[in-house]
Amino acid sequence: MSLKEALTWIKTLRTRKIMFESYAKLLVDAFQGRKGKSIFDMRVEDCKELFKHFDEVLFVFVHQSANQVAHALAQTAYSMSGPKEWCYAAPDFIRCNIALEGI
Repeated sequence: MSLKEALTWIKTLRTRKIMFESYAKLLVDAFQGRKGKSIFDMRVEDCKELFKHFDEVLFVFVHQSANQVAHALAQTAYSMSGPKEWCYAAPDFIRCNIALEGI
């Protein structure tokens, strides 16, 4: 559901090229596989439809240990009560991870 929400939000920005990294291997693999009939599969198909609004989409698997910034963001987002957006500066809770990863 979070991927679908992100795609819907990014679509409004009129961005043409996007890249997602995920440590949810099951999700990344689902985009390579055939259609199923579960709720999960239907959500994947919804995301695939949203992918059509972009010129270029890269959706790749990365190990959680290789992307502590994404992990910290996902953990914090899970506990937030509503949508948040940081446009000009990284929030404090991930600044140290950004420095550690050398981004």
